[in-house]
Amino acid sequence: MSISVSYERSERLQFEAVVFIDDDSGDCWQVQHELADPPGVYGVSAGAGAPVVGAIVEWRLSDGEFEFVLTPRAALLFGGMQVLEFVAAAVGDDDLDAVAERLRQIIGD
Repeated sequence: MSISVSYERSERLQFEAVVFIDDDSGDCWQVQHELADPPGVYGVSAGAGAPVVGAIVEWRLSDGEFEFVLTPRAALLFGGMQVLEFVAAAVGDDDLDAVAERLRQIIGD
């Protein structure tokens, strides 16, 4: 499994997101934030249904591997898995550390 991650921002739509895409399946999930909202107000979406607000209990990036601990409700987006772990490669203008910093800003850590 190969996962790509990027930071996306649209001033026109007043929206920013950290987007994870499984390069093999095309599956996508994202941590999204409306620019008008304060840090810490975000949702997690897996492409179907409404985003789950406040979905991440904790997260980390270590040696290129992301780990997310999700709330029980958010875990339903991923077949009940409360912990997601995967290696990701940054695409676009940001490296993994820059994407992680954007994620920290969105989540409000």
